[in-house]
Amino acid sequence: MTGRIVSNEVFPLGFQEFLAFKNKENLFSENIGRIFENVVYLALRRKGEEVFYWKGKGEVDFLVRKGTKIDRLINVCWELNKNNEKRELSSLCEAMEQFNLADAQIIVSGYDDRVKIKGKKIVITNFFSWLKKGN
Repeated sequence: MTGRIVSNEVFPLGFQEFLAFKNKENLFSENIGRIFENVVYLALRRKGEEVFYWKGKGEVDFLVRKGTKIDRLINVCWELNKNNEKRELSSLCEAMEQFNLADAQIIVSGYDDRVKIKGKKIVITNFFSWLKKGN
């Protein structure tokens, strides 16, 4: 088995802290991605999900476990762009192979899309749509 599952070491922040970064001075702060990730973590935990972090050659922000099986893979990215897209997609592909899953998800701040790679599906989901649907 390659890679390892690690207890998630995300430091939960509140939604108010996230909203505090909505002002123009801090919108593109280097911390916005970490805060965004923490908000997703809090939403998953609020639902009672058991979440972990995974590291292989790449990293996956959240593995959601149901019983003894990894059920979902989620990466969180404030902005998916040419600088990080390959890293985000390849990390999820690696983990999908490792855990024998056909699909995964990237939660982003602005749009919905789907990507197919090697017969696997990665769903790119707008954070607010994801939150509204109940994750």
